[in-house]
Amino acid sequence: MKYLATIAFALLTNSVHAESVCTPGTYDAKRGIKVGDCYLTAEMNVAMKDFEQRTVILGQRYKFTGKLIRIAQQDYTDRKVIDQYMYLSNESNFLDFVSDLQKRGSISREVAKKRALDVVELSGLQYRELVANEGRHVRFTKNSGGALGFCVEGNAPTNQASSEFRVVATYKDILLYDATQSESLDTKHVGKVHSDRLGKSKERLMLSGKSGKVTYVVVQNRWSSHAGSLLAANDDDGEDMGHIRNIEYTPIANEIFSSRKK
Repeated sequence: MKYLATIAFALLTNSVHAESVCTPGTYDAKRGIKVGDCYLTAEMNVAMKDFEQRTVILGQRYKFTGKLIRIAQQDYTDRKVIDQYMYLSNESNFLDFVSDLQKRGSISREVAKKRALDVVELSGLQYRELVANEGRHVRFTKNSGGALGFCVEGNAPTNQASSEFRVVATYKDILLYDATQSESLDTKHVGKVHSDRLGKSKERLMLSGKSGKVTYVVVQNRWSSHAGSLLAANDDDGEDMGHIRNIEYTPIANEIFSSRKK
């Protein structure tokens, strides 16, 4: 099993509409909020208040393009290095990998990038480029009991005001993790697919939630506390739903962590 840097509609059937064009509708409290819904910011704020939602994680999500980088297979078989970087699921991971190879071998960045691409090819991994201007402000919310939460995405970068938001995902049974602390992985909560990946990639859990047979997790990059990913998986396969830059906990999340220490 490998994570691919694409959205697999067959797996994530409740995310199809969330990735399409956003057409703001009218929030109906009786109907509730569904994946793919799009509202003007003021209406989304009302909906979040109705569902007693509090934002616990912020960031800027980048979707992957279809441009796949591939090069001719070459004789680069340092299995230790390949195993260490078996899950190169986003641009940040790849660039960290290049820097590490450059430092290890005292080689130029161009040579290191070529070797990194060799490893991607030999490992059967797919590294997809990101389009820089696709970054959108994203929020992960939950109610106080963790029974319900949402991933909502604006139509502008984090440093600009979004005029509308759409619902990327809904989830239940939410757990919030402190990525600065060492917390053991519980397969019951995150599932085997996520557990296997995180055990090898050493990414740090920030949040997990369930939607039917799909489990969503928000993870922090092992090399940078300001980069991460939104991942989704069922019992058999997993998908990377995008790279998140400038990812951070909100003051509300930090208050939750502080209260646990008392």
